[in-house]
Amino acid sequence: MAERTSIGWTDLTWNPWTHRCTPITEECDLCYAHTDTKRWQGANAFTSEPPTLLPDRLLMPLLSGPYRVGGQMFTASMTDPFHPGVPVEDIALVWAVMAATTMWEHQTLSKRHTRMYRILSDPGFPQLVRAAFERLAAMIKTKGALSPNRRRALAELEQAADRFVYPVPNILVGVSAGTQKWVDRRLPRLAATPATARFASVEPMLTSADLTPWLHALDWVIVGGESGGGARPFEEAWARDIIAQCRDAGVAVFVKQMGSRWASATRIDGRTVRGLKDPKGEKWEFWPEDLRVRQFPVLTGVAA
Repeated sequence: MAERTSIGWTDLTWNPWTHRCTPITEECDLCYAHTDTKRWQGANAFTSEPPTLLPDRLLMPLLSGPYRVGGQMFTASMTDPFHPGVPVEDIALVWAVMAATTMWEHQTLSKRHTRMYRILSDPGFPQLVRAAFERLAAMIKTKGALSPNRRRALAELEQAADRFVYPVPNILVGVSAGTQKWVDRRLPRLAATPATARFASVEPMLTSADLTPWLHALDWVIVGGESGGGARPFEEAWARDIIAQCRDAGVAVFVKQMGSRWASATRIDGRTVRGLKDPKGEKWEFWPEDLRVRQFPVLTGVAA
């Protein structure tokens, strides 16, 4: 089945890897993927091992009906695709699936800005993706008799190999940067990374941030406060500043949520927003009107 999501800036999530990762910065402290995995698989499951590619889940966008609709798909929402434990050949397989499913605008997000840059900038990586089309076709053929669905997937892989260009037109490459420290470290690497489109997720936003030196290289910015118990403060002024920076640069901006701390302190008609069943502060009807901004970039490589 397709993976439903409450993430406001995407239509669907696809997790070809196991739900595993390693926290590396203060932004990871209340990671929802860590919390969810702990709830269902145990306290230490999320950090117990590197992410592992799951063949059946890898093939879902090619074979599964719910994944054929099209729109925006967040790839690897429960891990980091550039985790140091992920082999580059597995990343190439995921890139090939995304290149073959042009009905989707694929959104990839990482905190491993250096590894992401090194892999995607490597002249050998496009060749690994080209080889991955054949590997994916072989995986489909080993699943048994070739149904019409599998034949269609094989044809799509062949067509993708024939038309392949790099960077892949329907892949949006992004980094998370929730403080000025990480904006200054991650956005220069992102700006230098080969990509048709790039975005920054300034969420959870833990400090004010100036993105202006790198906005020329970005197509989209997401901003939002932290959610969950113990959420850290998020100030409306920070969001206003990011909106202004993006408008001046002509970059699409999406305000996702005000965060749990804001929701617990904000009162509407004498009641807290939390009391109005908005624990993450994501219902924009409760926001100041000038913060109700939810724009999306346009990727020309996405099939109509």
